[in-house]
This record gives sequence, C-alpha cells and structure tokens, in this order.
Amino acid sequence: MKIEALVSRAKAAQAAGDPWHFHLLFPGCKLNNSKDHVFVLELAGETLESRSAEPQTAAGEELVQLQFGKKILRPPAAPTANPAVAAMLQEIGELGAGNLRAWHHHVLLPGCAFNPHPGTWTVLFEGKTVREAVFDEEPREELARLETVYYGKN
Repeated sequence: MKIEALVSRAKAAQAAGDPWHFHLLFPGCKLNNSKDHVFVLELAGETLESRSAEPQTAAGEELVQLQFGKKILRPPAAPTANPAVAAMLQEIGELGAGNLRAWHHHVLLPGCAFNPHPGTWTVLFEGKTVREAVFDEEPREELARLETVYYGKN
C-alpha cells in the first residue's frame, strides 16, 4: 500500500475519533522480519503496511504530531527522572542523534499488537542495546524527549 494512503487513513481515523497509531520499522529491527523499511498503521481491527527501501520518516513526523499534538516535538526543559529513558538518551548521544541506522525507538500503546506488556505504554529502544521503559499512563514528556531527537528537532 502507498504511504500516502496510510497517512490518509490515519487522518480519517483521527477525524472520526477512532483509535490508531503507527510504527516505523527498520530492517533488522526486533519488530521487523523484512529487509524493507515497513511503515505500519494500526487501526481498530485492521493493520496496514507500506514497504520501502528508505525509512518513511516524513510521514512519521507528520503523524506523530497529529497523534500527540505539535508539542510532542518540543522537549521538556527539565531532565528526565526515568532511569530507563535517561539511559536511552545517553546511548543516543553516544551513537549520534541523527544516526537513525544506529538507533531507533518504538512507542507501543496499551492496545498495540507489538506491545509485550498489554495495557501499558511501552517505549522500546534499539541501539547498541535493547531497552524498555514501561508506563501505566501516557508518558507524554518522555515521548517528547525521544521524538524530538528522532525527528531532529532538538
């Protein structure tokens, strides 16, 4: 499926108030058994994919702001108090923030098909190490810290 069609479906779900979220899966990523970059859109009762040779980060940047609001790309001023997220950010600093071939992360919502901890918010980080941070509530500030770095807005 073309990425434009997935973006359109996500926008329609948002406008209708229906649940949705997306994933950018890199080749070699824990959640991707393909050699392609895979953009996954999870809708209520339906999962759609778009495959490509390159990561579809422009669509991701557009949809992360649609899903969480534009402030998601503005990090909080205070440092994180979460040790797992602090370790992720430290490793990102070591690997290079813009080096998306060396690291990436996943935000796994409570109902996400990939979430190993159903009912929670899970941030899965893949770099030199694989790390998880699990939250009972939406970790908006922690997501802003990671998304800002991921989309180069820091």
